[in-house]
Amino acid sequence: MELKQVGKSTSSSGEKDETNSNSVWSIIWGLSVPNKVKLFLWRACHAFLPCVERLFKRKVCSSDICGRCGGASESVLHSLWACRIAQKVWKYSWLAGVVKLWKFQSFSDLLHRVAMEGTNKELELFGLVCWWIWKCRNDTIHGKEGLKPDILVQRCKEWQSELAQTQSTNKPITGIVIKEIVRTPQVSNTSSSLLYFDGAVDKLNGRVGVGAVVLNPEHGLLGALLVPLPLSLNPKATEALALWYGIEYGKKLGLLNVDIRGDALNVLNGLNTRGWDFSEIGGVLDAVRLTMTEFEIVSWRHVKKRFNAVAHELARRALSLAEGWGEKCTTNDHAPTVQQSQVGFGSSPTFMVEVQNNCPMCPVINLHLKCGSFPQALVDPRLLKVLSNNDCVVNSGLPLAPLQKISFNYSHQMYLMSPKIWYFQCE
Repeated sequence: MELKQVGKSTSSSGEKDETNSNSVWSIIWGLSVPNKVKLFLWRACHAFLPCVERLFKRKVCSSDICGRCGGASESVLHSLWACRIAQKVWKYSWLAGVVKLWKFQSFSDLLHRVAMEGTNKELELFGLVCWWIWKCRNDTIHGKEGLKPDILVQRCKEWQSELAQTQSTNKPITGIVIKEIVRTPQVSNTSSSLLYFDGAVDKLNGRVGVGAVVLNPEHGLLGALLVPLPLSLNPKATEALALWYGIEYGKKLGLLNVDIRGDALNVLNGLNTRGWDFSEIGGVLDAVRLTMTEFEIVSWRHVKKRFNAVAHELARRALSLAEGWGEKCTTNDHAPTVQQSQVGFGSSPTFMVEVQNNCPMCPVINLHLKCGSFPQALVDPRLLKVLSNNDCVVNSGLPLAPLQKISFNYSHQMYLMSPKIWYFQCE
């Protein structure tokens, strides 16, 4: 197999980019690797790993320099790829020829490139090696001896062979279908709205369902959500994902104050964890806590199962939703739209950009915009990330729910923006 020895994360052909582009979400959850590896990669792509760089910014430690090589600030990308200790490992892998040549801005960019250049098996091996590099990094920090590079890669290959032998023969379910039961635009925020969440597991068919229901302070229905996911997760991880979908849905409904309620005591207790959570649901709970910062008031409490019956029924019914449920959206008739309006005036005018998924039934993923020479410094990269000239990705490539709109402001002369590529999950 031939690898392109170039330093940018775009291919030489724009057409090939559009054909092979996949969202981080789809890449990770589609891998045939243990769930702990999937969640680890998800955390890495969202910079949720406790690298020294992040600890230094939080004033937990006095320096951000990598403790293994001493040559640079330890970011997620550095610890797993650019550090000379990590590169010794990659020299024993299929990436040996490019480990010194590929340069990226983030681990997410690296994962996208590996997905474009490698086979499914090579991508899965990449994920396993990353997990082991991080494990050995932590062992070293705690005074334990890590594996030698060649032994580490060999162990990952053996691990991959064992996984292949035990892999289920069931045909995987592709795509994520979100069914929104009710959405009420006007929401009262005079006091806390109630958010109930729950998850259900279909172990036999390798899928899970999550459900959430949102009530106003008077216990009137504001909205409900069912999401089937093609994942083999244990109940705890499923409940954590249900909480994440629920809190994101609450944000979409425009809630300011929310009281979260569920019967998953271990997940709710996880929200109280101080310090770093290295469990399999730690990354998901990090994402939940990050979303919580966008609300004015957030509280949570444990309730008995009988008080969470509606969310439980939604999660159970999500399991019965067939792949491709409902009307399918077409690229031409339901294309995402981008609208800009000037909201501030002066020498440096301010513009509000609104990006909307116009499909009423299907999420849209990996939505890229033509954005000219838009500079990253003008906007939070979680909302709009600049990948290269005239190529920006919305919402980190994660799904925009049916009819969901995401918006952001920037202060500068206007940059023209329009949809470039996108994928509907119902296709």
